[in-house]
Amino acid sequence: MIDKARVSKGQVAGNNLAERSIQEDAYDPFTNRASTFLTSDFAVFMHLVKSAMGTDVLFLPHAFRRTGYASSIVCGIGVGTLCVHTAVIVQCSQELCRRNHVPKLDFAETAQFSFQAGPERIRKYGRLFGVVTNVIICSVHFQAAVDIHLVIEFFSSLEMNLRLYVVIFFPVTCALGFAPNLWYLAPFSVVGALFLFLGVYIALYYFLEDTPDPRRLDALTTVLPVPMYCAIIMFAFHNMTLYLPLTRNACDTVIKNLPMEETLAQVVKVVVFLPVLFTLGLAYYVPISVLWPAIRSRVAAKSVAQQRFYESLLRLCGVMGTTLSAIAVPQMVPLLGLFSALGMSTIMLLILILIETSTKWAEATRTMLAKNIAIFVVWLLILIFGTIESVWSIVREYGGTRQEEC
Repeated sequence: MIDKARVSKGQVAGNNLAERSIQEDAYDPFTNRASTFLTSDFAVFMHLVKSAMGTDVLFLPHAFRRTGYASSIVCGIGVGTLCVHTAVIVQCSQELCRRNHVPKLDFAETAQFSFQAGPERIRKYGRLFGVVTNVIICSVHFQAAVDIHLVIEFFSSLEMNLRLYVVIFFPVTCALGFAPNLWYLAPFSVVGALFLFLGVYIALYYFLEDTPDPRRLDALTTVLPVPMYCAIIMFAFHNMTLYLPLTRNACDTVIKNLPMEETLAQVVKVVVFLPVLFTLGLAYYVPISVLWPAIRSRVAAKSVAQQRFYESLLRLCGVMGTTLSAIAVPQMVPLLGLFSALGMSTIMLLILILIETSTKWAEATRTMLAKNIAIFVVWLLILIFGTIESVWSIVREYGGTRQEEC
């Protein structure tokens, strides 16, 4: 006998889905968006390229050496697939825009609206999920700004303390941190991306000019460094064939493997340093765009001049905070692995699958749920073992038992 209540419930659910689909199709978020300060499609593309192809790519040889070329290539393909999978966040954001009839949603708002569209038990945590997402995003991007200060160490040939070097460049980084919107950062992204491409091209020339037999390298080393490698490669995914010519004694950064007595190699040093410096404005723009609206709502009653003062104070404190962090912790690679394992993996893996599962909960399939469970397991492994290996590396660095280096 057919259960009429079950049939009626299924019909209601089907009708609700059909009605929601019609409402989503009727609203176009793109036509309702206000114009922004992005100047042109080319500038937007350069912002995207500069963000995606970061200078952290230069630190992959360190992870490559610690892991072995066989496991590095396999893990690189796997992490690359996960990076491509992050495009699902755009689909979820656009779908939530149509459902809620809003022109656009940022990352944290997408997280919040997704929880509110998910199972009833978690809907009340939607706003909390948005706040937590914002906190993680800010911590990751502030760390990216710290990394930019720290990376100066690898491009400096001056015989001075790294901390003094960071202080010297503070006015430049401070100016970039005060850029009010992406329109002012567009020229820096264009120049930085072009210079970075030029530097990588010249580096490829040196590496491929006299390529040794890859069998000279270790295929496998130990298991423990693999999660840290995966965390670092999330920060800077790149074609691993770039590093096959490197030997077991590869330096922490690609630049140190070049013959610095040659003019062309010295050019690489300059053209890669500038993108490092220019990236700070783009990395710093995200946390400011998240924090300032929350603070502005508290000082809305004050005059425009006072609001500008508070915004300037926030930007100055942020730049000073990243500078002091860079001065306090001069070791780059272990710190990069630690924050990648804690922050970047959480954003790219955990938060993403939570958003997708909540957004598509009504029409979720077993295949999607199984995929997200597998990604959750990968995130857990990277988080636990990547953090352990990074902490041990930091202990070795400060304990005077650091491994061989250039």
